[in-house]
Amino acid sequence: MRMYIKFSLNNTNEGIILLENEDSINQLYEVEFGRLSQDQKELYIYIDGNTPAATLQMNYQLFSKDGLAGNGMMQLGNPDAFKLYQNYPNPFNSQTTIKYDVPSLMVNIVPVEIYIYNTIGKLVRTIDEGDKSVGTHTVIWDGKNDDGENVSSGVYFYQLRTKVDGESDYNKTMKMVLVR
Repeated sequence: MRMYIKFSLNNTNEGIILLENEDSINQLYEVEFGRLSQDQKELYIYIDGNTPAATLQMNYQLFSKDGLAGNGMMQLGNPDAFKLYQNYPNPFNSQTTIKYDVPSLMVNIVPVEIYIYNTIGKLVRTIDEGDKSVGTHTVIWDGKNDDGENVSSGVYFYQLRTKVDGESDYNKTMKMVLVR
């Protein structure tokens, strides 16, 4: 299996660091990015080629000028169940990100919609994500209703709905707070 792992400091694939390895057992890569600017707050990881059959585990360490600032582990791979995550930031001011997982299923793609309701249950926004394949996806809600008007500060509920074979297979609702 040939797998390419790309690391970039932006989402446009500029300044990419490309790692290539044909060994599917005990792959170990060590990458040093050097000094990041204050504006570089995200690291993007792209995996091209054959999708790993198992979860890819990545251990990382972050350093400041004074030494070790943090470390951790993240796993990359295909989700095994539908999941709706807590939006971030929460509370939010102008926009928030909603993240969700679509698992590997018998079908290749599933239609995904996100509904946003106010506290009295009135639908204020429908976000049609279209057909999504397996993976983790994000959508940004800009704090506006379906007419493009800003909604007022308050508690809102966001709901992920998806169907497989025409039947409702997943429906999950979570709470978020908008502060203007």
